Amino acid sequence: MAHKTNTFDASSSVVTATAAGAIEFTLLYGGSDGVDYHLDQVFSRHQLTVVGLDGGTFDVTVMAPGVDRFSPLPNNTNLAEATLFLIESPVVKAIRVNVSGMGNAAAPELTLTSMPRMS
Repeated sequence: MAHKTNTFDASSSVVTATAAGAIEFTLLYGGSDGVDYHLDQVFSRHQLTVVGLDGGTFDVTVMAPGVDRFSPLPNNTNLAEATLFLIESPVVKAIRVNVSGMGNAAAPELTLTSMPRMS
């Protein structure tokens, strides 16, 4: 199975909350503009990055199968624009990316690449 990649901007349906200088992306399977594959099936590693932050930073949290809350990962806060963040969990069913501190010229774009299990 090959890697899967999706890219989302601030107008996509994965944006679940916005505020002045902030935006929240919630990535899970489904929706016309959502992730087009189940994150919790054959994929165990996910790489993401956010660009267009105009000075902002981003934080990453994940939700495991059977759990109804998002949990932080090590080194998951105040990530700078274009930082490649790797999620190496056994399985995640959803990923949330909170972007904050953006300037007026911000046009955030999140790219998620999921890689199949190596076993």
